[in-house]
Amino acid sequence: MSRPNAAIDTPALALGTDSRHIADRYEQELRQQGLIDALNSMSDGKVIPLPGGLLIQNQAGETLGAVGVAGALSEEDEQCALAGIHALELLPPNRISSDPNQTRSA
Repeated sequence: MSRPNAAIDTPALALGTDSRHIADRYEQELRQQGLIDALNSMSDGKVIPLPGGLLIQNQAGETLGAVGVAGALSEEDEQCALAGIHALELLPPNRISSDPNQTRSA
């Protein structure tokens, strides 16, 4: 698998959540790991439980799509995705900080 494919095939849109949330669920418990592993298997390895994929929303909170970034540390990937969303004057999911220098909400 190449990095560009990991970024393009982000599961955030299909699952309706950002990849940090997927990573958090994966760390929660064994049953969550089994679910995410099954989703990964069914999607030909496209569910990567690491931060870097974010939903994109408009000002009304409607989901427009998703962006995925891969190639650096997961935190940096997420920051790059967030910066791109802000550059387009769109919004990340509500639970992600709107500050591109801080990826987690308080």
